Parts: sequence; C-alpha cells; structure tokens
Amino acid sequence: MNRVNRKTPGELILVAALVLLGILSGASLAENIRINPATLKITGFFGGTRLQVSGDIPEGSEAVIEVIGKEVEQELMRKGRRWDIWMNVGEIDIKGVPTFYLVASSDPRLLAATKAPKPWGYGLWRRSARFQGAVKKGDETLIFKEFIKLKEGRGLYGRFPGAVQVVSAGRGRSRAEASFPINTRIAPGTYSIRLTAVRGGQVVQRIQVPWQVDIAGSPAFLTFLATKRPVLYGILALGLAATVGLLSGVLFRSK
Repeated sequence: MNRVNRKTPGELILVAALVLLGILSGASLAENIRINPATLKITGFFGGTRLQVSGDIPEGSEAVIEVIGKEVEQELMRKGRRWDIWMNVGEIDIKGVPTFYLVASSDPRLLAATKAPKPWGYGLWRRSARFQGAVKKGDETLIFKEFIKLKEGRGLYGRFPGAVQVVSAGRGRSRAEASFPINTRIAPGTYSIRLTAVRGGQVVQRIQVPWQVDIAGSPAFLTFLATKRPVLYGILALGLAATVGLLSGVLFRSK
C-alpha cells in the first residue's frame, strides 16, 4: 500500500509563511521602481514628454532600464529597383518584436554587441524575431537592421548607452535613474518598465512593472467614433472637409 505523505500543521504554516514572504518580497521590489508620469495621458495638446524611471538596485551593480511595448505582428514594405525606379516589391510580416522599445544602461558596454546573448537590447529581439512574406533566405539580419532604422527614425525604438545614472542610496543599495524621450507617435496601451541589475556579468535582480498610456479629450472621442461609430465618423470627416473647402474658397476669392 502506498503511503501518502501528509504535512503536519507546523509544516503547513511554514510553507504558507515562505509563500507569503516571497509574495511580499516581490511586491516590495516592484514598489522600488518610481515612474513619472505614473500614467501618460495623451490629449489634443500632447507634444511629447520625458519619462523618468528610477529604482533601487544592490550596491556595486550596474543597471539596464527598458521600456517595452506589446509584441504584435508588424508590417514592413520591402523596396527594390525596378526599371531604374525604387519601389515597394513585397510585404514582410515581422512577429515576436515589440511595437515600442527603449533601453538605457549605466555602463555603455552593456549595450554593446557581443557574441554572448544578453536578456536585453536589440539582440534580444533579433533572436525572437520571425519573418514571413517577401523574405529571401539569409536576408533576415539585413531586414531586421532596416526595421530598427525605421523604428528609430519614428522615435519608437532607441538605445541610450551610459544614460542610466547610478547613485548611492545607503544601506547597501544604489539608485538607478534614467530619462527617456516619448514622442507623439506612442500608442495607447499597457507597457512594461523593466529594471535589471548586473554585477560581474550576472543578473542579480530583475523587476518589471506595468506602465499605462491612455488617450483623453478629443483624441479619445475621435478614436471612439472611428472604432465604434464608423458611419458617424465618416459623416463628420466629410462635413469637416467640405467646411474647410468652403472657407478656403471664400478666403481665396477675397484676395
């Protein structure tokens, strides 16, 4: 007969205490990250901002801070030369990469390209990227580089080696601080803020918390119309276009 190992009440209490301690420790670590603005509100007057991120890390550690958007399928048009004219020659779908990604480090070498894989930086997404469509075998690395250039040009990707400042916080802790540029192209949604502490080439701490980007005011109203009331949105767009046309005609006649 098989014996069933049953824990005593004392053992059960010990297990519960350890689980609770782990939960509380994780919560306390997450509370160490400070984000400003805590929630970004995109209004009709939004012209970009700076995202301030700081968090505590073990003393003597370097830090990497990342701002990560959702991983969704993204499209990239491939250009080619046809009859001495550059044009779009095919569509490439890229999966496994975020729509938005900013990364900064205290030591510039942490963002340098190396043969050894790192759990941050563009190299992380190159390893997870999957390509479909007009892709020739062996062109994946070149396509990924073009994808990065496009994203950086739009301000949706960015690398900032040495931009994290590490200062003493006392009691065996240091504080890592960074400031990221956020432009008007950022989309509403839930993002992740990730703080990684590195010592001697090894990850000694990693904390990740959510960061919310919302739309408010007239952009929120227009988004609601476009997604929930497309007919009304179309009527308003036509009405606005007609009004602008009439006003333009009156102004040109008056001149």
